[in-house]
Amino acid sequence: MNDYQMPLFDRYDLSVEFERHLRPVRQRLVEEWDRYSFMSDEQLVDRFEGQMICPIELLPERASLDHVEGRLYELAVPYRGDDALWHLFPINVAWGVLGEVFRGELILQTLAASEAEAQSDFDERLKQIAVILDLQKQRIEMFEGALPSLVRAEAVRAQRPLPAGPSVLD
Repeated sequence: MNDYQMPLFDRYDLSVEFERHLRPVRQRLVEEWDRYSFMSDEQLVDRFEGQMICPIELLPERASLDHVEGRLYELAVPYRGDDALWHLFPINVAWGVLGEVFRGELILQTLAASEAEAQSDFDERLKQIAVILDLQKQRIEMFEGALPSLVRAEAVRAQRPLPAGPSVLD
């Protein structure tokens, strides 16, 4: 592990992940419109709805607390979910959570006088992380609930003819 912890939930808004999931839908509809033009809205939605985002779920019952050296303690918490979400904030707030993600585990470090003090610090940080993960999950569920409408909107955009006139590429 590193001797330093990096900020979590600090790089981009979660909407970056939503756009990443919509981009291939948009591209396939435009490039292969003849293949999809005969489908009903429901069939289109069914065809593209499998692009789900897997929220992060901590597995604290499998966590391990280690006394590294001196006053340094480390907590390794296994998790499930999309690794990219560790870098995405659910709302535009400075979270100030430090940690490291390595091989399917969230690694937290603290300096403490005792194991009990370290555990108390980790418990507080895990509560803060749980709040952030819950906010992420809520936004993901909202996105997935809106996905049928988004796919329909992309289908409408894909069937529009390109404007006449000189191409930007000419």
